[in-house]
Amino acid sequence: MLRHQLAYGGGNLLGSGALAISGAWLLYFYTTFCGLTLIEASFIFSVASIIDAISNPLMGYLTDNFGKTRLGKRFGRRRFFLLIGIPLMMFYPLLWVEGLSFWYYLSTYVVFEIIYTSIMVPYETLATEMTDDFSLRSKLTGYKAIFGKLANFLAAFYSRPVHFAVWQRFCHPFLPHRSDLWRDPDRRYFLPVVVQLGA
Repeated sequence: MLRHQLAYGGGNLLGSGALAISGAWLLYFYTTFCGLTLIEASFIFSVASIIDAISNPLMGYLTDNFGKTRLGKRFGRRRFFLLIGIPLMMFYPLLWVEGLSFWYYLSTYVVFEIIYTSIMVPYETLATEMTDDFSLRSKLTGYKAIFGKLANFLAAFYSRPVHFAVWQRFCHPFLPHRSDLWRDPDRRYFLPVVVQLGA
């Protein structure tokens, strides 16, 4: 059904969106607002990449065999990790906190990568388990690609004026309004709207 195809494809707004936003902004954020050197910021991404290379096959093995467990039989070997992982994506805003230590940014990014892996590895396999029909699998994969491109487009063309407009509309009741919020090094929050788009 079309709604199932759209629902499956919509999951890639998270998959591509979170990484696209991090890829477009996070290095700049670390070096401009957090006081990290380029070497320190690059080291964070390198460590996360190494851990990701290990965690991806481990998560694949875990989800493949999770159906044999009591929880797997009750919730499904893929569905269980999706149900657990999606609320944990609320961790994502912690990446965008200013003025903390190198170890904070290293640990938060690594934890985010692990959470992301726990969601996306099961998600990527769902199409083959949702149907045995090749044409339906192709449609599911096609919608996933469409939503992924949409997420990349939004991340690439998201502008500061839009950020400020949404900030003033939705965040002003809760936080002090400042026209120079983007540049203020004493503020310990950054890109809340981008975070919402990514998560």
